[in-house]
Amino acid sequence: MERDEIINTLVGYLDQQLKELRGYIGQEPSRSDFFKLFREAYERDYFEVSPSLKADSIREAIMTRWKTPDQEDKKLDLIKEWSTRWDEWRYAWDKHP
Repeated sequence: MERDEIINTLVGYLDQQLKELRGYIGQEPSRSDFFKLFREAYERDYFEVSPSLKADSIREAIMTRWKTPDQEDKKLDLIKEWSTRWDEWRYAWDKHP
């Protein structure tokens, strides 16, 4: 999966969260879906090359692509929750691959 495909899929998953179609972000199947994207990015070394897929690096890309005109506060909360998990997974895999 290419870098843009990962970002677009993340946006799709986050949008489903916003619309409450998939349950809480930390529960199944959402957690596994997000983790599969993380694993794909990690295995392709997308965290090490520019432009990186580190959470800080792609937040703006997510906001730009996420075309939902309302619920900005909820969108920001979901991005924060997603990015916290994304960074924690990266830290864990960097330390214990």
